[in-house]
Amino acid sequence: MTPHNVMLSAFFKDRRPMLRIYENEGTPVRARIDLPLLVTDVQMCDLLSRPMRDDRTVSVNGRSLEIDLGPWEVLTMNID
Repeated sequence: MTPHNVMLSAFFKDRRPMLRIYENEGTPVRARIDLPLLVTDVQMCDLLSRPMRDDRTVSVNGRSLEIDLGPWEVLTMNID
């Protein structure tokens, strides 16, 4: 995961993998997350993993994804 100020907070693999990340320095960043599984789709969700609408763009490339995070932002994503 890059850059250094993006942290993994949770990764669950129940019915559907869920990933939670956050930015920890108060700086907007473009995060890159490399995963051990093939990613075909990403859906933003709330802290309880319920799908929610979010218009941001997530770049998916095989086993990695890139997404913009704002200062101190926490993002939760369901992964297919």
